[in-house]
Amino acid sequence: MDNLIVLYQKRLDLENSLFSRIDHDDAMVALVYKVTMGNGREYILKICSRSNDYLREIYFLKHFAGNLNEVFGATARYRNHISDLTKLRADVGYRRRRIREILEEVYLEGSDKFMRLANKLLCQFEKLFLFTRYPDIEPTNNIAERALRHIVLWRKTSYGTQSEVGSRFLERTISLWMTLKKQGRDVFEFFVQAYRSRTNPNLAPVL
Repeated sequence: MDNLIVLYQKRLDLENSLFSRIDHDDAMVALVYKVTMGNGREYILKICSRSNDYLREIYFLKHFAGNLNEVFGATARYRNHISDLTKLRADVGYRRRRIREILEEVYLEGSDKFMRLANKLLCQFEKLFLFTRYPDIEPTNNIAERALRHIVLWRKTSYGTQSEVGSRFLERTISLWMTLKKQGRDVFEFFVQAYRSRTNPNLAPVL
């Protein structure tokens, strides 16, 4: 095993972890290892072959992802009524500070790719934790992704739209449709009323 891997093992307390070299699409520009932790968890470590890169991939995987898991765990306990809002904010507050510290360190010392990612996350950092101020907000975008899934499948099978006007019409119509479904309202009736309001603005429906 090369000296760089030994350095990672000592620096990040990974002496009990197993590093296995694997084939990967990035093998032309990086050494790729599967890292098996003592608890059985597996991660991917990519070591860029360019010199003078301060590689933080494994640091992200171990510390950043670990703190995120704690955030999601605290959120799940709150939503399952195991803890209250005060406890949620306290638990997430500590992890939030740790996540910011990790991002700032990676931004200063990480490789180019991870530096850009850290900068993007830091610029949006406050928005990532809005769910602690407004508990009704979901901490992830899973609901939005599930809502868009059948639209994405439709686009793949129908080849999308053929004009800019069609694209704008479709995105607005779908946005209305999904919002109305979330509100439990009749989609067809809303569009009928919207059409009638062309001649009588007083009939315009409200979301």
